[in-house]
Amino acid sequence: MDALDFDWCQAAEALLREVPVGQWERQALAWLEPRQAEPWVVACSGGADSMALLLLTWAAFPEARSQLMVVNYNHGLRPEAEEETIFVRGIGAALGIKALTNQEVPVWPETPSEAQLRKVRFDFLRAIANSHGATNILQGHQADDVLESFLLRAGRGSSLRALTGPRPLETFAEQPAHVRPLLTVPRERLREALRALDIPWREDQSNRDARYRRNRVREEVIPVWRQALPHEPLAGVLAIREELADAEAVVEAALDAVPVDYDAPELCARAFSSQTALRRWALQRWLHRQDLGETVTRAARAQLLEAWIRPVDLTLSFGPTVLKAGHGKLTRLTPRLPCPPASPFDACLASGAVCFQPDGRVTAVHAQRVTPQLWERFRQRGVEVQREAWIRGLPDTVVQVRNWQPGDAYRPLGAPGRKKLQDWFTDRKIPERERHRLPVFLNAQNDLLWVPGLPPAQVACLQPQDVWALKLTYCPSSADYNLFSHARESEQSTE
Repeated sequence: MDALDFDWCQAAEALLREVPVGQWERQALAWLEPRQAEPWVVACSGGADSMALLLLTWAAFPEARSQLMVVNYNHGLRPEAEEETIFVRGIGAALGIKALTNQEVPVWPETPSEAQLRKVRFDFLRAIANSHGATNILQGHQADDVLESFLLRAGRGSSLRALTGPRPLETFAEQPAHVRPLLTVPRERLREALRALDIPWREDQSNRDARYRRNRVREEVIPVWRQALPHEPLAGVLAIREELADAEAVVEAALDAVPVDYDAPELCARAFSSQTALRRWALQRWLHRQDLGETVTRAARAQLLEAWIRPVDLTLSFGPTVLKAGHGKLTRLTPRLPCPPASPFDACLASGAVCFQPDGRVTAVHAQRVTPQLWERFRQRGVEVQREAWIRGLPDTVVQVRNWQPGDAYRPLGAPGRKKLQDWFTDRKIPERERHRLPVFLNAQNDLLWVPGLPPAQVACLQPQDVWALKLTYCPSSADYNLFSHARESEQSTE
């Protein structure tokens, strides 16, 4: 069904009668109601949950409609994702709200993890929200997501805070709030309401991909659990989540009251002598502040906690990081690295492709017609050589991206001659560690075209008669890339 052939406004009003705000999450509602004059972003994949969220938000908050935005992110993993993007943009147009999506589709050098996909999606949502002054990002998590998350996190021994997620409201110092109004509504309740009103949605088949752990829990574990119990476990988990959230708030307040620097490389047990029960939570907070929260296992945390107050010397290694516990002290013996080791670049990018590295770095290639405005930008030196380069090329040109290799050499634009890339790095005072993180862009003949921080190659220099140019882009993180690139708005044509 074409999104424009359906009466979405009428469907939204009818859906609100089926799922009234009285069934929504109270904390999320209390947050949103006084903020209807602010811009909001609604994340929507086109699936049943986010579709219900979009329609219900539009219907329940008429005062917010003028500044409401629906944002869709195409991860570049499925051929049908582009049709889903068009579908969501059509619904946005039918509701009279702005619809935004990523301008370029990612290319992944390897199958991404759930965490990687979540990170690039959230980075994009935040970039859009920040660029439009939006104060809230609404997400379509529902009650069954709480059930799945609880089982996954309990199974790996997660902290109190993790066990209470996803939360109805998360606020951040310098980022938009994350709001999840439908956490009290079961998945099947939303789908029943959509089906009853003949409201279409798009089913993402990757939600059944057994390579992802959450899908296996949803499809294989929870059905068996439900059959084994005489009652529905969802209500019990939702109740436990509320109690754990209250307990976590008490613990966090108690930790805040102790004058301790959790960013320091040493933590003394003496600070918690009057509240020994806090030591476990203090250890967890310290590990997270040391960027070790996901590295130190529950068994290792138990060892550290026991040795911390005993007259022993326990030393544990976690990759390059060494921790010592004993005699009332926890000590980090190795300094924190400024950034994680770089993962290798290895991709061939056609025009319009974006490649996300596992460590967050991004490379992209985009063809654009050469215009007088573009030449004026060059004359005004409006190009950041650390982020982008413009070279000769056609829309069907394929660019190879890899890491620096011994023997790489080229002649940068304006340079008197050709030298090894290592010598250019030295001349530009690019640190040794950074050199191995930078991508090298090459053409099909393995001629070096550009390295971030240096001018593009002389041989690839744009000429006045050129009709097309290739824009090469590099950003050290996906968040940085989303802020640097431009979002495509709903009124633009779909290519």
